[in-house]
Amino acid sequence: MLLGVVIPVYHGSQTVAAVVDALLTYMKENHQPCRVALVADGGGAEDQAAVRALWEAHTGVTAVLLQANLGQQRALYEGLRELADCDVLVTMDDDGAHPVSLLT
Repeated sequence: MLLGVVIPVYHGSQTVAAVVDALLTYMKENHQPCRVALVADGGGAEDQAAVRALWEAHTGVTAVLLQANLGQQRALYEGLRELADCDVLVTMDDDGAHPVSLLT
């Protein structure tokens, strides 16, 4: 079973790396394959740089860079489209509000 996780990023450049690292570590420890779509939702250059850096650093992470703030629902939609081949899809916040342990 392939899990897909969509994380919209809006002014989350300072927190999203910790969320992604915790998520990927948790999934690896639980032997669960996982793909992540990070959607930078027009929050500025810092968000786009953070998303790009995570995409470059981690296999299985996809970067979606929206040019304007289209809103959380549109960001989720764009991320879900990127992960359409996953068996299960979930969404998480970019600030760690959703603990990764909720995925089990």
